[in-house]
Amino acid sequence: MGDTSARPKKPLSEDNLTGVDSGLTPEELTSLTSQEAATRATDPTSVDPTAADAAADAQVQAALKPRKKTAAVSAANRAVLVAMKEVVKDARSQVGYRETGNNCTKYGPCEEWCGHFVYWIWSKNGVRANRDSFKFRPSIWNWANSHHNWKSRNPRRGDIVAFRSHVGIVTAVKSGKIRMVSGNMGEKVRQSAWFTPSQGVDGLGPVNFYIAIADNVN
Repeated sequence: MGDTSARPKKPLSEDNLTGVDSGLTPEELTSLTSQEAATRATDPTSVDPTAADAAADAQVQAALKPRKKTAAVSAANRAVLVAMKEVVKDARSQVGYRETGNNCTKYGPCEEWCGHFVYWIWSKNGVRANRDSFKFRPSIWNWANSHHNWKSRNPRRGDIVAFRSHVGIVTAVKSGKIRMVSGNMGEKVRQSAWFTPSQGVDGLGPVNFYIAIADNVN
């Protein structure tokens, strides 16, 4: 008989385990085969190192793979984007509305009403605001300052824009310029031309600050 030591040995498996001189009894071989089959059914990587490597590689690749922007947008951000869109839409829909009598409008009491206008638009779309705090420009600043939600730059659509004695809603932002819709401009709601915030528009002077819609969405 030839030398069998040089013959390649087959790896142990469910198919050939009982055909190899493993030093185990037939009962032990049967038990081992059953255990291996059960383990492989529940965890393939436990009996197949290459499967374990493949699983680890897949996890790494998944972690390194750039996520789609749409998937990265959280529910909170989606709520902000929806509010921004609706606020701008509603503000523009009011352009041309005129006061009746002496500062009397549907937005609030018969008094200076640019603040009442922005409150009406924001609250209509579920944005947190306080009616009493939006009566006049100084009270709006006090409210924004106490809530730490004002900013001096980077306006976004839907933000409140505040001048020294007037407020409106930012409806468009492009190349460092903005447009706004505001009330009590010549006794009506008007949309401004494009303007640079530091220069202002319609004789209002430069922009003082903004109140971010993103900080006030319910």
